[in-house]
Amino acid sequence: DKIRLTGGEPLLRKNLADIVGRLADLGVRHIGMTTNGLVLKRKLPSLVAAGLTHINLSLDTMRDDRFLEITRRKGRATVVEAIRCAAEALPGTGRVKVNVVVMRNFNDDELRDFVAMADEFGVDVRFIEWMPFNSNGWND
Repeated sequence: DKIRLTGGEPLLRKNLADIVGRLADLGVRHIGMTTNGLVLKRKLPSLVAAGLTHINLSLDTMRDDRFLEITRRKGRATVVEAIRCAAEALPGTGRVKVNVVVMRNFNDDELRDFVAMADEFGVDVRFIEWMPFNSNGWND
């Protein structure tokens, strides 16, 4: 009754809307997807029409320079716009979630910005702890 499409980037599949539609035809009532959001806005209408009901997006910063540092590409504004569009296309509590990995001394000064976005767009924001490994500097 519930399926989440994830792994890598599901939006890279050219036939993703067909897959969502086939799942809906099988009677799956809750079809979710996890994405980085970079191409979501363009594909969102066909996915929702096919039966997509929930979406999780990953965004770890609201600053362009930090987004570039994390992802090695531009596109923060594109992801924020995709979040806004998803909130409009899938209204309702819990249907659009934004996952934010909180990193000490990197983006922990942006938590209020994410809370403001959650309030403005009507989405859920989940703050996720950065995995504590000695090799990633967590204990520094």
